[in-house]
Amino acid sequence: MVQRNGNLTINGNITISGGRKVVLMVEGNLTIAGRITLANPSQDFFMAIVGGNTTVIPSVTSPANEYALEGVFYTQGEFETASSYPNPDSPLKIRGSVYAQSVSLKRDLREGNVNTPAESFTYSPEILWNYPRTLNKKKIRWKEVAP
Repeated sequence: MVQRNGNLTINGNITISGGRKVVLMVEGNLTIAGRITLANPSQDFFMAIVGGNTTVIPSVTSPANEYALEGVFYTQGEFETASSYPNPDSPLKIRGSVYAQSVSLKRDLREGNVNTPAESFTYSPEILWNYPRTLNKKKIRWKEVAP
């Protein structure tokens, strides 16, 4: 678990591998300026918990048949996919889950947007199955027994 007080920008691409489970907690805003992928989604895990807004900048794109972002993205504010308007944007594919107060999908492929979505989200339960057990709520059951 990594905690950051204030804003954070993730620059460069990150691949989580080897069964690692990464939970990133940001008390400010999170700007994603690089791809975040899982080498093996059935073993690896990434989660961002953000107190402010999460913005994915326009240069974060999905190569053919790949995802640009994988994991669970929870933000108490807005989850935004920023646009490079007036230039056409590239597609953004996200596998996992996005939870936010509001979601703002701003990408536009312009001419290429007839049959291809600018943003796509693929739910992946296997990513959620890898949620670190140490973060689960502990349930204790007290029971009085006769002596």
